[in-house]
Amino acid sequence: MELLLQINALKEKADEAGLDAAKQAKVLQEILSLLGQLVEKVTDLEEDCEAIEAELSEIDEELNEINDELDELSEELDDPFGDFEDFDDEDDEDDEDDDEDDVFDFACPNCGEKLDVTDAVLDAGEMTCPGCNEKLIIEFGCDCGEDHDHGHDHGRSYGTGDLPF
Repeated sequence: MELLLQINALKEKADEAGLDAAKQAKVLQEILSLLGQLVEKVTDLEEDCEAIEAELSEIDEELNEINDELDELSEELDDPFGDFEDFDDEDDEDDEDDDEDDVFDFACPNCGEKLDVTDAVLDAGEMTCPGCNEKLIIEFGCDCGEDHDHGHDHGRSYGTGDLPF
């Protein structure tokens, strides 16, 4: 704003100066002084712009790093175990013989609630349905046509719906 006032003052002096060489020289010196001030202001503005650009570049880099970290976290949430197909380091053949880890899906005959029945529940022979709170008795049946005490192993290879309750 100050520079605008100075420019207007110079215009008035130039109008009053007429053709007198001394007055024209004085107006010209004031114009050159004003141009010097303008150059200083423009230089200061350029330096400020460069500093702002540098700060914005740093902020942009930091935001990109944060975005990369968020992407990694998002991928971890989508696949919490990463590329691990089986996170048990033990021999997989041993797992086939280990019935403790087996879980069978069944529906409660009273309310239809989905039940996860483990070997421990099968061994106990009973469980309470979390949906209807009814006690369910688990009885194993043999369809081999022989008495259960006939000495062969029936194993536990039940599929969905095969549990007799």
